[in-house]
Amino acid sequence: MLVGGERGDAEFEAAFSNDFFEKSLIPIRVSLVMAFFLYAGFGSLDIWAAPESKRLLWIIRFGLVCPLLAIAFFTTYANLFRRHSQPILVAVSLVVGMGIVTMIAIINRGQPAFAHYYSGLILVTMWNYTLLRLRFFYATLTTLLLVIAYEITAIVFQGMLNGGIAGPDFPTFLINNFFLLSVIVISILIGYTIETYMRTDFQQRQDLRKAYEDLKQSQAHLVQAEKEASLGQLVAGVAHEINTPVGIGVTAVSHFAELTKDITKAFEQRTATKQDMEKYFRVVQQDSDLILMNLIRTSELVKSFKMVAADQTSGERREFNVKSYIEYIILSLRPKLKKTSIQVSVDCPADLVMDSYPGALAQIFTNFVINSLMHAYEPDAEGRISIAVERNGDHAVFTYRDDGKGIPRENLNKIFDPFFTTSRGSGGTGLGLSVVSNLVTQMLKGSLHCDSILGQGVAFTIKTPLSLRVRERAGAPHEEVK
Repeated sequence: MLVGGERGDAEFEAAFSNDFFEKSLIPIRVSLVMAFFLYAGFGSLDIWAAPESKRLLWIIRFGLVCPLLAIAFFTTYANLFRRHSQPILVAVSLVVGMGIVTMIAIINRGQPAFAHYYSGLILVTMWNYTLLRLRFFYATLTTLLLVIAYEITAIVFQGMLNGGIAGPDFPTFLINNFFLLSVIVISILIGYTIETYMRTDFQQRQDLRKAYEDLKQSQAHLVQAEKEASLGQLVAGVAHEINTPVGIGVTAVSHFAELTKDITKAFEQRTATKQDMEKYFRVVQQDSDLILMNLIRTSELVKSFKMVAADQTSGERREFNVKSYIEYIILSLRPKLKKTSIQVSVDCPADLVMDSYPGALAQIFTNFVINSLMHAYEPDAEGRISIAVERNGDHAVFTYRDDGKGIPRENLNKIFDPFFTTSRGSGGTGLGLSVVSNLVTQMLKGSLHCDSILGQGVAFTIKTPLSLRVRERAGAPHEEVK
């Protein structure tokens, strides 16, 4: 049911109705229990307020209304109630209210209850709009029906308007209606406000959920874009790096082919001497060593590139040797590092093995190194980057350090924010460390901490489980960025 012209498409209304039910279920159960005890408890007043009609009143209270309230309470635990909660609650409210109207019709005019039991309808009206959680339309319809029933009972069955304005019961009738109608107006305003608030709250939560999903999707796109950019730089660097050993190999092979051609010609013409043959064998040995050395170098580069690139693009979890893998990462970054005077060292136990996401680790340390090269050092400055790894129980602790410029204290709390960069004019996107933060906390289920003193470099500490297989099976939450 729409309130205040709110958005009312079928999908939204169905979702809101389900949310309304979920948030109302406990208050509904509480209200049914409360109504049961109040309805039964007021039975004690019948002894004083309506002694002559007490037996009939108790049949209504304890034979009809209270059992119905008990049945309604237990019905709230059934699937039937989820599908038909509002009609069921309307029926309960009508029975409870009509029970009071019937009591008013039964009570003898001379008993105290005749003038005061209308107040039970006031309680029912307030109950409909608040704790019982009837939707605004149903609460108003139910209350209207009960008021009509009361007016018919008071006028027709009890004759409270007999004698007109001058009749003895007219002041009581007028006062009862004044209070009853006043409470109805107030209850309508309260009910309207409650449902409008719940609808607005639901709409805001829907908007926030959509914004959060959009943000997660944008983050995923940014992470993928950063991965592709990093991979593109890796491809370009490795291609450039491979060009040198391949070029040397081609030159050596060309020299070897030309020399072989000359010695073959001399041999066929029977002009080859012992010295020519010795020179040929000596050069062949030199060229073969040169070709082999450069092919091994090329093979290492291709192997490291294939492993790191495959891990970054596939994002699969697997077991890997940590020290070897970090060395592969550094090898894949050699095209960038060789243009600088920055030395990189790795200190890691040779037997340390992880069951995790090596691609995430490659992206993290690639971003760390590129971030240091871009921000920590002047173009021709010398420096040192160290990566230390140690086992801490069932976790691995990675410490990445550089001895560069460091980070100002006022920026330490911002470096993991998306798009924060101090080098936007120099090509910085502000995504590198934000991606690192997401990878550490979301994918590696770890924690990330940064320390820095201006002028003395920076240190990033990552603590992550050695085995995510166990972690994921247990469903443990990730830790936080600090």
